[in-house]
Amino acid sequence: MEHPNEHHYLYKRLIVECDQWISRNVVCFGNQMHHTEEQKEAFIAGIGERIAKQVIPQQPESALTIAFTIYTLVEQQAWIEYWKYQLSCPVRLFSDIEAITRQIENHHNLQKPLQVKYNYGTEDQFIDEVRLNPAEVVCVLSYAKDDRRIILERKRYNDRQFKCNAYILDRQYLPNDKGLNYENLRDYLDPLKIHLVVANNAIVNEAFYDFDGDNLKLNPEIKLIITINGFDNDKFKEIILNKRAGDKKKAHQELIACRENKRNQINSLQKLSSFYTHQKEILEGK
Repeated sequence: MEHPNEHHYLYKRLIVECDQWISRNVVCFGNQMHHTEEQKEAFIAGIGERIAKQVIPQQPESALTIAFTIYTLVEQQAWIEYWKYQLSCPVRLFSDIEAITRQIENHHNLQKPLQVKYNYGTEDQFIDEVRLNPAEVVCVLSYAKDDRRIILERKRYNDRQFKCNAYILDRQYLPNDKGLNYENLRDYLDPLKIHLVVANNAIVNEAFYDFDGDNLKLNPEIKLIITINGFDNDKFKEIILNKRAGDKKKAHQELIACRENKRNQINSLQKLSSFYTHQKEILEGK
């Protein structure tokens, strides 16, 4: 081949062949790969041989580089088209909505765990990592007059029995590299702010505490059977707020806002669930 247009025609033809091969063997049937690396390399080598034969016979290595580049560009374009389809595909949309409504993956199963200490201050003390569901965190208080935090968890197990766990968090920074203050810890545990409320020097769960006009009191129906070395368990039963009226009002407003966020989230999930069910029935011809 001596005419430049003939070269252009060859390259265009190779692009089409790459596109056809990829559509048949790579991006199809829900992103299942139907080729081995050896098959891919053999296909690219075949393209390289044609380029070396018809364009640059004296530079076989350069021909193979050009062949690999052509294949890569076409493959990337194929992935772009695939994901554009995925983002607009009704089936994918319904699947995502279903995942949201059922909350298959909660953020606490995905975030980095906290490094905590169990049986703090005893001979049985040991360090472990834990992921906390914000709905199961009763409250977070200061263990002492420093940065150490005591986290109280009320967890339901398969036998429908509740068990209280206490963890001591004494790291200076959270896994997201933010300082260990109450605002940062609440945002880390409950980024949607639908369970946990920051009140003075504490974090409380809106489901377990109520404002009595002065302080935050634990629901008397919640029984805490737990012993923590060097800590007064009665502090869990009543969170003492600052005496200033403004601080009490702010804590009460934060509690109300958290409950409103939770109510709005539940309503949104119900609407999404209804939409998904309705669209599914349409697809099934009901």
